[in-house]
Amino acid sequence: MTNERLIYFKIAKELNEKHHDFLIQNQLHFRGSLKSFSIISLNQNTPECGISRLKSISQAEKAMHDLKTNGIKSPGRKTEEKNLQAFIINFAMNNNGHLPFGDFTFITSEIAFQLPEGKRIVNDILALDSNNSLAIIELKSLRSNKVKQQTIDFEKKVVLNEMEFFTEFIELMTGKIWNRKTLKVAVWKAPSNKTTIRKNECSEELFNSVQLYNYTFKGLDTENLVIMNEVTFSEE
Repeated sequence: MTNERLIYFKIAKELNEKHHDFLIQNQLHFRGSLKSFSIISLNQNTPECGISRLKSISQAEKAMHDLKTNGIKSPGRKTEEKNLQAFIINFAMNNNGHLPFGDFTFITSEIAFQLPEGKRIVNDILALDSNNSLAIIELKSLRSNKVKQQTIDFEKKVVLNEMEFFTEFIELMTGKIWNRKTLKVAVWKAPSNKTTIRKNECSEELFNSVQLYNYTFKGLDTENLVIMNEVTFSEE
């Protein structure tokens, strides 16, 4: 019997598999969460936009065709991190789940948990490496140590307290058995010159425990709009 907290992830996974070709063609993707699921755009003009709070397959399939027919409203502002996230997920959907950097296979994105103190914590991307370790991936359009802290916080405050949930979740989403190990990965913008953030600008834990990937992109980059036609990643 499926864990009740996994029901909407299961539905989203089945919809992504059933409508794979349609979703690829229209740059759409179903995303599960603990209380509902969504259909989101992976198009660079409407990154991460879509329809949320879906509860049934019939609702989802109607939403899918409505988005194709009526289109999706543009966010109307610069959303570089959302563009990056959409690019990565779209790449994964077109490449058997493989991410465009590292040794990672996509599991899900924007998974959110409510912490005991009431604060909501959200992860950008979860993936699995070839050793079945869970990669906690956070994205940042700036070279800020905050992105490293986000990976550490999600591991400490969520994953380590929800080991049984993630064991079941990973098996559901990937068919593989999690080795109960984690990797922390931060993806941030490549430096504009050869200098990078120095070790002494953050704690040793932050600097040493998080894998870093730089990204650069080709496309459109104005004050109000980003379009990523091609993104290059390199390990730092």
